[in-house]
Amino acid sequence: MIDYKKEIAKIIGSIVKIDDKEIKKMVEKPANNEMGDFSFPCFKLAKELKKSPMIIAQEICEKMKLDAEVFENIEIVNGYINFFVNKERIIKEVGKKGYDIQISTFHSFGLRIIKENYERLGYEKNFTIIDSDDSLTVVKKILKEMGIDYARFNPKFIKNQISSCKNEMVTPEKYKNLVNDELSDITYKVYKKYQDTLLRNNSLDFDDLLIKPIELFNKYKEVLENYQELFKYVFIDEYQDTNEAQYILSKMISAKYKNICVVGDDAQSIYSWRGANFKNILNFEKDYQNAKVILLEQNYRSTKTILNAANSVIKNNINKKDKNLWTDNSLGEKIKYVRTNDEKDEASYVTREIRSLVNNGVSLDDIAVLYRTNAQSRTIEEGFLNSNIPYKIVGAFAFYSRKEIKDLLAYLKLIYNTKDDVS
Repeated sequence: MIDYKKEIAKIIGSIVKIDDKEIKKMVEKPANNEMGDFSFPCFKLAKELKKSPMIIAQEICEKMKLDAEVFENIEIVNGYINFFVNKERIIKEVGKKGYDIQISTFHSFGLRIIKENYERLGYEKNFTIIDSDDSLTVVKKILKEMGIDYARFNPKFIKNQISSCKNEMVTPEKYKNLVNDELSDITYKVYKKYQDTLLRNNSLDFDDLLIKPIELFNKYKEVLENYQELFKYVFIDEYQDTNEAQYILSKMISAKYKNICVVGDDAQSIYSWRGANFKNILNFEKDYQNAKVILLEQNYRSTKTILNAANSVIKNNINKKDKNLWTDNSLGEKIKYVRTNDEKDEASYVTREIRSLVNNGVSLDDIAVLYRTNAQSRTIEEGFLNSNIPYKIVGAFAFYSRKEIKDLLAYLKLIYNTKDDVS
């Protein structure tokens, strides 16, 4: 009979870099559940992983395949291996049992919970999910019914405010208490009507995929307990980019066993504009008092010059987790910083640099231009066209955002959900 507790401990140990002595302690400790007392919150504050996520995932899968009996008893994979790779890769590695593993984004996870409990939430089985454009359409329709001019109150701004409220777990009732001017009053009224419209249409928006499971768990404690038993181990990547709703959802799921491992770096939090709160990662040790913190400070990609510059910037942050990035790589070239007058000047500079590289033997296939948003590509493209530089835009226009595709999907949604007036 194989000692699966020891095998599981080894798997956990390989993930969080625990040595053999610690593994032995974990196995020998009095068990606090049927799987042994190696249940502890683990926090990896990572700037760079020593190995790529895909390689790590592959190694874990290989270990789980060592013995069929081990895998039969590893309930922890329902969440602990919830990271990095797509489900197809996991299934390929571990076989059909991989279908039982929850590998998803927060929103996909929320959708699963809603699908399994739609009646408790007041929806019918054939509910539909509306996209951002459809949400804007609903807001515009409500404003029109209220006789409000778009020129005075921007529909997109109101839609974004509603989305922010949802991500911060602010219901229409709570938002009513925050009303202090005409704009916030209009936003409150639209928000309330917006939610009523979605429910009447048997529809959910993208943000509902996070808040509806939380509403469900608050109302039905037995449902929460079922999911806590199903997902005894939780693994979350890019934890610094979680918003309030994601934070609450993960905390509720892991509240019973407190077996939660998160990976992230507060210095890499760049999504505050869409509700991400880097303080979630800074407060992890307060939320889980016995958390084990592992700093992965060695960088395997960048030069010393790049890391020194990064450290110089990061050290100015007031709220941060102290760390010092280092590398065995070479010093590297100096960083070149160029400030241009405007976007046209910038495009001109980029084209000149590319021309210079090409003249020095660099292939166009080895050159990439990165920009923050798709809207910034226009002036760059104009510069390329004027300079006869061939280029290819990658991922500029989503397939499902094309008008003809959206029209087709609208028909299909209406066939599926006859209450869907939005489509």
